[in-house]
Amino acid sequence: MRRTIVTIAALAGLPIAGLAVAACSSSGSSSSSTTTTSGIETLHGAQTGSAAAADLNSNSNAPLQFPAFTYSGPVNLTVKPFTLPNSSGPSGTNTLPGGLRLHHVSTLPASSSNAPPPAAWILKGGNCYFTATFDKGNYTVVSGSTGKFAGATGHGSYLITATGYAPLANGKTTCSFSNLGGPVSTKGASITFVGSGPLTVT
Repeated sequence: MRRTIVTIAALAGLPIAGLAVAACSSSGSSSSSTTTTSGIETLHGAQTGSAAAADLNSNSNAPLQFPAFTYSGPVNLTVKPFTLPNSSGPSGTNTLPGGLRLHHVSTLPASSSNAPPPAAWILKGGNCYFTATFDKGNYTVVSGSTGKFAGATGHGSYLITATGYAPLANGKTTCSFSNLGGPVSTKGASITFVGSGPLTVT
């Protein structure tokens, strides 16, 4: 997935480095030679606290890592840890840890790759609280999946968001990534990847 992560610290003059979860349902049909399972596959990974704050305050473009990532639906699997493949553009093809191979296309505007991510802000007690969309888009399962996902087909959508807060810079009256006066706090910091879509495994 594209990692459109503009570091908060960089935007503030300091050094910031999903897919809506749907209810799981599945059905199976079988013949004498094959068994096909279909349903909604959900994907979820979250990083919180000090680990999330460290990523949000870092200049590094290292791949995003979650302590655990779960697949639920026709395929049930937990990967620990899970490193999200990096991508240099708005689209690309990657095999996720666990064996699911996807082609993804970001639906964020192209200009957002060099601009602050879309965010909602609340100013409270001298701190700027944000919910930012790092990336969102659609994916298609392509040939080459392995393990439990071998032979899988499907599609879906994904979303990568971040939440947290940092102090408002001295002399500023409104919140934005360029108006932050310090690093993101470990309290309430989070980065979340969620996704869902129909999946068929034969």
